[in-house]
Parts: sequence; structure tokens; C-alpha cells
Amino acid sequence: MTTAIQTAEKAKVFRSFLENPAVLQELAKALPPGLSAQRLVRQALTLVQNNPQLLECTHLSLLSGIMQAAELGLELTGGLGHAYLVPRNDKRLRAKVAAFQPGWKGLVKLALQSGTISSFPVRTVYERDEFDLEFGTANKITHRPARGGRGRPVGYYAAVLYKDGGADFEYMTREECESHRDKYSQSGDYSPWATAFDEMSQKTVVRRLCRRLSLCPEAQRVASLDEADEHQHRFQGARTAHVAALVAEQAAPLLLDGAPGADAGEPHVPEDSDERGGV
Repeated sequence: MTTAIQTAEKAKVFRSFLENPAVLQELAKALPPGLSAQRLVRQALTLVQNNPQLLECTHLSLLSGIMQAAELGLELTGGLGHAYLVPRNDKRLRAKVAAFQPGWKGLVKLALQSGTISSFPVRTVYERDEFDLEFGTANKITHRPARGGRGRPVGYYAAVLYKDGGADFEYMTREECESHRDKYSQSGDYSPWATAFDEMSQKTVVRRLCRRLSLCPEAQRVASLDEADEHQHRFQGARTAHVAALVAEQAAPLLLDGAPGADAGEPHVPEDSDERGGV
């Protein structure tokens, strides 16, 4: 059987799983207002069509990740860069799972939704830019981009300006970002740090800043969960976990032997990686 045919068969099984009335019923109970179960199914099918590698993941992990994004109001499809589902080898399950990863733009969106922030710029500093930062009673960043060739990236920062006039920022040098990458990235050339270093560095400073945003509780919570995930813990909301368990019970007959999500016949996945991604 060719790869294309195998992929089509897996997509068909996944579609049947999502369109099962029991699954749709449980989804409808958990989704936020304005998002129907049918629309979520369409988004899920578009997602796996754009990234067929996700079809290698368990159905329940796909559903859990899609629901996590829906709960937060973050788009998984399109070019917004709000959030991603990243295939990951789960050593405990000995299977591939789809891990939900918020992008830095998604964290910014959650912070702005709080209504307490007027702006949230995220910038890269280049070696020919004029750049200065000051700590003390009044933290301050001054950044004037160079005209023409700006040279190589040397630092990254995220800043917030509150509507009441307050401000805060987080800055990391390129060397600090490289040290962070070396500590947490485990997949070498296959890591998103290898293909999107600047974006991953921007996400790191945004996440660090969001953890301090007590006036933006949703952004603070998601940033903290994402950091915990980077430290080998599973990112999953309590409601998402509960609904996934209900779906597993209701749709058990659809989890066929050999199909992603089955307890029996699950293909073995080499324990060679546990990479986190999503920029």
C-alpha cells in the first residue's frame, strides 16, 4: 500500500472518529459559545490535511489539543501563528501524541484580551541598532533600528504597556537564548530551534514576561503551563482532560486495533525524541 493511500485511510478513520455522535455530543458540551462541534471537526480535518504527520498521533491526543486551542480561542489553522499541534514521541505510551503548543503570538493575543494592556511589542535587536535598557525604579528600553544593513541578531525582547501607564519588559541576549536552547532542546537538527531560532527566542522572552502578568491571568496561566511542558510535563487543561476521558469512553468502539488511539495494536515508536515546538 502506498504512503498516499495509507494517509487517506488514516484520515478516513480519524474523520469517522470525530463525526461519531457520541464524540460530537461531548464536544458540544465543552466548547465555548460561538464554536460548534461541527466547526471544530472541520478545523481538525483541515489541520491533519495540512500536516499528515499528525495522523500518526493518537486520536485522543489530537482531540485534546484541538479542544485546548478552542477553549483559549486560539487558531490552529491558517497563518496567524497562535498555536500548534506538534507530533511527539510519548515514552510512557510508546506512541506518538499531538502536543498542544501556544505560539508567542497566541500568548500576546491572550494578554491583550485581558483589557489591561494597550500594547505588547516583540522585537529582535540587531548588532547595528541603537539599543539600551535600564533597570531600577523606572525600567526602560530604548531601541532605534539601524537604517540599511542592521547586521546579525544579538538580542530579543518583549514589552508591555499597561493602560494605567505602567510598563514591563523581558530581554535576553542571543547567547542567553542559545544557552536556553541547549538546556531544553533535545532533537538536534530537527528542533524548531534549528529552523526558527529567532521565533523561538521571541517566544521565550514573551513567555517569561507573561508569567509576571498578574493582571492577565489567562496569558499567565498558559505561559506557566507551556514552561512546565518544556520541563517534561504535559500541557492539558482540566476540562480538556475530563472531556477527552468521556470521549474515550463513548467512542471506544471506534478505536480500532492498529488505529491511533487504540490501546491494543498500537505501533511501537522509537524513544528517540521528546521535542517541544511551536513558535
